Amino acid sequence: MYGSTLADRAPIFSVVYLLSYSGATIPAHIAGQLSGTFSLPQIALGYGGLALVAPLFTVLAARNPRSGATRDPQPGE
Repeated sequence: MYGSTLADRAPIFSVVYLLSYSGATIPAHIAGQLSGTFSLPQIALGYGGLALVAPLFTVLAARNPRSGATRDPQPGE
């Protein structure tokens, strides 16, 4: 929030809350829809698998954040 004006803070907080609530409600909605097909232990294993895969994906994606960017020109090029 540092450097943002008072008028900019409401949209920023709105996006933060939207992402936070979506991160909780979307998996819960999917689990609710799958509860007619799968048992509770199977859904819990699915959540466990997601809990293992999501941080792994985050670590791999954050490892080299500039990999898709063009490289900076070197002096003399």
